[in-house]
Amino acid sequence: DKYKEGAPSRCRILAKEATLKDIMGAVKDPKTTVIALDFDQTITLVEKKKTYNLKKLEKTMTMRGGAESKETLEKLVSMGAKCCIATAQTPSVEVMQNLVQEVRHLGLAK
Repeated sequence: DKYKEGAPSRCRILAKEATLKDIMGAVKDPKTTVIALDFDQTITLVEKKKTYNLKKLEKTMTMRGGAESKETLEKLVSMGAKCCIATAQTPSVEVMQNLVQEVRHLGLAK
C-alpha cells in the first residue's frame, strides 16, 4: 500500500509580502509536491483605489508576488508538482465561472 498513515507532510504559509519563489527551498522533490493555494487574496492581490467619485472604489487584480510568483509556479508545475486552488466561497456555477475568468486574467490558465 503506497498510502501510509502518518506520511510526512509539510505546510508553508507565506507572509503577505512573500512570493511563491520563497517556497522553492522547501520543495525537495517536485514530483511529490502538491501546491494548494487559496484563491482570494492569496493567489490574487486586489487593491482598491479611490477614484474621483469618492463613493466608488476602483479595483485592480494582480497575482500576489507578480511575475516572480507566476514564473515559480510555472517552473514547479513543469517539474512535476501538482497544483490545486481552494476557495471558501459557496460552490456555484457563478463562482466557478468567476474563478475561471480570474485565473485566465492572471495568465494561469494552462
